Amino acid sequence: MRPIAVRLSLLILLVAGTATAADPPVQDLVDGRTGKIYFASPTPAGFFALAKREALAKTVIFGTLVLPKKATGPVPAMVIAHGSAGVSHEREFWWADHLNDIGVAAFVVDSFTPRNIRETATDQTQLSTAANVADALAALRLLATHPQVDKQRIGVIGFSKGGQVALYTTLEPFRRAVIDDQTRFKKVFAL
Repeated sequence: MRPIAVRLSLLILLVAGTATAADPPVQDLVDGRTGKIYFASPTPAGFFALAKREALAKTVIFGTLVLPKKATGPVPAMVIAHGSAGVSHEREFWWADHLNDIGVAAFVVDSFTPRNIRETATDQTQLSTAANVADALAALRLLATHPQVDKQRIGVIGFSKGGQVALYTTLEPFRRAVIDDQTRFKKVFAL
């Protein structure tokens, strides 16, 4: 391959933010990592498939974890579920910054980019809301293993479609489809 083609390929990979062999999905966060974190989540075709755990193929997705700068011990945390427009710096990361300001960790989950979806506002059939719900619950399961997060104080906040996601995470058949123990969201905010 010519040098310019190699550089172009590397640039495309960097811009796309796709997982590479250097970014395998993590099983837990016991190492205390923050930033962009890749993890596996089921991608059900719908809510019945999720509840029944039918053919739940795993997809590697990611979230961005930001801890409060002045955290001195385990802190409360919020999983942030985006709406049909996807993750926005003006909304999801704005909330993450403000949660950090009050001492709350924020884990912004991106259900679209890893699945090559830009938005679902114009076509909701691109991804079942059940997949977003599974992503939020997989994020909860993962976040509960972080040593700087108080696993008894993890909530979820969602906007628009993400608000539906937040509400659906409270339904026990969906939670049990992703989480085998008693870990659950302690607070739910649907905006």
